[in-house]
Amino acid sequence: MSLTRKERKNVFSAVFTIIVLGAMTPLLISPYANYKEFYLTVNQIPFTHISNGEYDAGQWLRTNINIKQFPNSYLISDYATSNIMRGLTGLNSTAGRHPNISPERWNALQESVKTVFSSPVGNHTYTTLDTIRKDTQSNDLYLVFSSRTCWWINQQDVNAIRYLPMPSSYTIRNYCPQVETMALDYKFTPIFQNAEVIIFKYESY
Repeated sequence: MSLTRKERKNVFSAVFTIIVLGAMTPLLISPYANYKEFYLTVNQIPFTHISNGEYDAGQWLRTNINIKQFPNSYLISDYATSNIMRGLTGLNSTAGRHPNISPERWNALQESVKTVFSSPVGNHTYTTLDTIRKDTQSNDLYLVFSSRTCWWINQQDVNAIRYLPMPSSYTIRNYCPQVETMALDYKFTPIFQNAEVIIFKYESY
């Protein structure tokens, strides 16, 4: 059965369109593929990766520290973990500049946060956290440790982030020595823990 002129024209148009789209597809996706490679090269972390442990911790916070019931709660951690938890919970965190803090004070606060996580727990830790509470006008402070936090503690750059899956035989408590130190201090109450993440509430009163 022969095709009419109109039908042949339609077939030709369809085939031509498929050929053109096939030829253009690599050009269309190239910028995104190149960006991914650039991102991985520069940051050396998995692209848009959230671990199961981080997701579960975020869901627990969202349920138990609900932003509507506790709007003045504040999450403290490394930039990457804070950013993830802020996205999952809607709570304010050290990932975004707090509206009550000036840009100059914000830079100092970032350094203070790293000091809290990397220095021995003591009076200086309490003083720093009390200052953060006052600056952010927060009622409750929550410190979040993840494997990213443990890597970040040992870096010089306060913005350094990296996701490092822990060995299967480890939990966050023995992967990151600072966690156990904080767990033994009476002003830090563990309120959530899984293999990858532990969250402390700072008891300042």
